[in-house]
Amino acid sequence: MRIPSTTLWLVCISAALASPANYASTLTPSDVTAPFAVQPFAGLAVSGGTTQSFFSDLSALTFPGPGIVNILGNIQAFDSMGDSISAFGIAAVAVTQSGLTLMPQLENFILSAPTTYTSTLNSNQATLVPGALNLAFAFTSDPSFQYSYVLTTTGIPDGGFLLYDDVEGASIPEPVLLLPVGVLLGVMMAVSYWWRPKRESSRVGQVGPSELSPMAPGYLWYGNQVAGDRHVEDESAWRKTGVCGRHG
Repeated sequence: MRIPSTTLWLVCISAALASPANYASTLTPSDVTAPFAVQPFAGLAVSGGTTQSFFSDLSALTFPGPGIVNILGNIQAFDSMGDSISAFGIAAVAVTQSGLTLMPQLENFILSAPTTYTSTLNSNQATLVPGALNLAFAFTSDPSFQYSYVLTTTGIPDGGFLLYDDVEGASIPEPVLLLPVGVLLGVMMAVSYWWRPKRESSRVGQVGPSELSPMAPGYLWYGNQVAGDRHVEDESAWRKTGVCGRHG
């Protein structure tokens, strides 16, 4: 069975894009660039293990592409009385945009030194420090550049809340993506080159009518004939068996 070349190319590219090597297990300041939107001391109430929604409108910024990195820096948790909670966690993030919800991977945001981000639109600033809980997620935005997100939390009772610095910037594409795509495309070019000669040589070596038993099924000959094989010259064999008529 011959697989269409278009299908092979699509499988190739899909495999490259889906490869775990194309996605960083952590995010760092080198993964995000201007423009920036900064909201220091963002607070989200928690109920039933889920925060209220945080809405972001980045449409006034000019992004180089659709990739967005959203950083949650210096995260702290408090109960309903305002007391700090030390044992808590943030398990997941759900992003909603244009009525669609996606679940990007929530990653650690690794800092080697305090890093200050300044809003491109105003004077808002936030300094993220290595010793704090810093998380981030990346996703591909639609042209509206407006979205909201909610966080799934653990260890925070109802009435408690999260306090953190929200920083949003443009995503810098992972250069490692080029390696698997390049390798796979090279493999597919080689397969495309060798596939056709292999098919042709295998067809020439197929058994012709003169080599078949008189009881050979007619579909074997018929398949060779309609496929364009003309290497069989002993046409008397066609008449001896009586199992197949010539077509075309």
